[in-house]
Amino acid sequence: MNLRNTCDLSNILSVIRYYCIHKFNFVNEMLPRQDSGHFIRGPITELHVFDVRNNVYIFNVFNKQLTKLRGNFSDNSKIAVVYNDSHVSESIKDTHGNDITMCRSFHSYSAEWPVVFVLYAINISNNNENADLATLYLAISRARVKCSVFLYPYGGKRLIDYSYVQGLLEELEPFAHVIRY
Repeated sequence: MNLRNTCDLSNILSVIRYYCIHKFNFVNEMLPRQDSGHFIRGPITELHVFDVRNNVYIFNVFNKQLTKLRGNFSDNSKIAVVYNDSHVSESIKDTHGNDITMCRSFHSYSAEWPVVFVLYAINISNNNENADLATLYLAISRARVKCSVFLYPYGGKRLIDYSYVQGLLEELEPFAHVIRY
């Protein structure tokens, strides 16, 4: 049983793991099993889904979420941004870099924070759905209590172009508040 994440986060991680195994026949050590029976309830994870990548718009939504969240946490060291795309994260680092922890997703093994914002560009792995989902799983699993995920396409594509993402979002909707932009 996973005692690090809340029940809601464990449910999301279980869906991503199930999706990797049953849709892509992919399993590795980055996708540990999340046993059922977890009883610690936490805030619902928010998935901010952007059909196109607009760095300014993503940054503005992030700032609104951070401002809203900071009312609940006086210690900014408990807040982290885990990202796989430096384009959007650079704006956040320039504005908030001294206030919150910034960590690239592939450097986040064994790290954990009470609050995590995940900035995730889909398809940064050159059409490798398995790597995308495994890295997304890793980033989300760094949150112990509260997680806000920002999903957007890498480069000039649209998120709707990635059918596996659309299917995954449908699977996640019962466990997360999906907000589409």
